[in-house]
Amino acid sequence: MNAAESAFRRHYDQVYRYLRWRTHDHHRAEELTQQVFADAAASLRETGEPPLAWLYTVAKRRFVDEARKRGAQISSVS
Repeated sequence: MNAAESAFRRHYDQVYRYLRWRTHDHHRAEELTQQVFADAAASLRETGEPPLAWLYTVAKRRFVDEARKRGAQISSVS
């Protein structure tokens, strides 16, 4: 199992719950969570498993980008 797969298995539920809380939408949260882990896999290049805090940062940025595209208001909650 590579580092990206290990991180996916270990942190997927936590990142999904965070995005579900932010979006209030199961399908959007699922899609954004997959994008977060795709971003993580692309940037890892086998350098090791990313820390959960870093994954939350990527998740927050994905959420904000997606919300801006939709024209939604973004709360200041981190």
